[in-house]
Amino acid sequence: MFRPYLEYKLGGRGESLEALLKSTSKRSKVKLTAVCFERDSQPLFMVNSGVHFGPFDGIGSSSLPSDAFCAFRDELGAVALFTHPFSSHEKDIPSKEDAKRVLYESLEALREHSRNPPVRMTPFFRSSRGAFDVWVALCGDTAICVASSKDPTVDDLPENALEGLLREGESLGVSNLYDVDAHSNISLPPPNRPSGARYEDLIEGYREALNRALVSSKFSMRIGYANVPLDGRQDVGPLGVSALVFDFGTSRQALIIIDGNNMVEGLAQRIANRVKQVGIQEVLVVTNDNHVLTGIFNVEGGYYPVGARDGDLVVESSAQAVERAVHDLSRCEIRVVTAEVNDVPLLGDGLSVLLGVTIKALQRFKRSLVAYLLYSFLLSALGTSFSVG
Repeated sequence: MFRPYLEYKLGGRGESLEALLKSTSKRSKVKLTAVCFERDSQPLFMVNSGVHFGPFDGIGSSSLPSDAFCAFRDELGAVALFTHPFSSHEKDIPSKEDAKRVLYESLEALREHSRNPPVRMTPFFRSSRGAFDVWVALCGDTAICVASSKDPTVDDLPENALEGLLREGESLGVSNLYDVDAHSNISLPPPNRPSGARYEDLIEGYREALNRALVSSKFSMRIGYANVPLDGRQDVGPLGVSALVFDFGTSRQALIIIDGNNMVEGLAQRIANRVKQVGIQEVLVVTNDNHVLTGIFNVEGGYYPVGARDGDLVVESSAQAVERAVHDLSRCEIRVVTAEVNDVPLLGDGLSVLLGVTIKALQRFKRSLVAYLLYSFLLSALGTSFSVG
């Protein structure tokens, strides 16, 4: 198991590692949910692919959000923003080949989105309970739920919390859920204390916000989109900062999606405060959990969360994206598409097994490497050549 990892890490060859991870995976059915905003200019798709974007750069589904963005642009002339669902690395797709199949089955399902009847949308309603902020909007009979943890020890929101939301929605007559884990508040290294988050608070917050959405009017609305790239960074991927602005006539709300893996503690609130200065009443800040910059050697956690390199630039780029999206506002028709992709290999506990073995092997490897490098240096200093068989 360690050898394929070294081939990936030191040689940039991931085929053996993908094959190993795939051999330990379990085949499952994943559900796709998309909210489609049809405009005269460019269609906009928010897509919940039902999978996690991991495990690390160049492997499996790590780059699915950016790969999908390019594919939808080239095939449909559309903007596709893949968001992070409630999921952990157990729902990683272990091979790029299978991730590509999910991408293109998603694309084909959305190619015919105009066959679905148009629906109307409510504004997002916010509820704060315990360690969680929850926003809920209704598109027809589909609830869009964006959940953010204020506890910086919480990483991925688990699927058992999602199951609680589904049960709660069904009890209130809501048949479908588009779930988004904001993934936008982390402390690295993590605090040396147990998490105080209670997922019962998340479910109660969802219930409260959903009830408010259920009694709200649904509106014809305008939507705007803009993107601000942030090139050459170690904490923000190739998609940079994307902004959707929803104009309901009497209020404007913004959803900011940053291409990265989580966000430094407190930065999301700084972004929200700045964006409200440009006339936005409610601001939702999320990362898409793209793992194209994950797997950095000798970095705490193996990645830089968004804002770790220059948080001020991320704040101002977010405000700039929202301002541009306001200028892009146009009428739209909204449609919801659901589909299923069968027989998808998902990682399960394969990554945790790999990491356990790799960490132990790395400890031995580092000790051997230090000794080897020291010996090599001494021989070089003495002008002696040698070879290792």
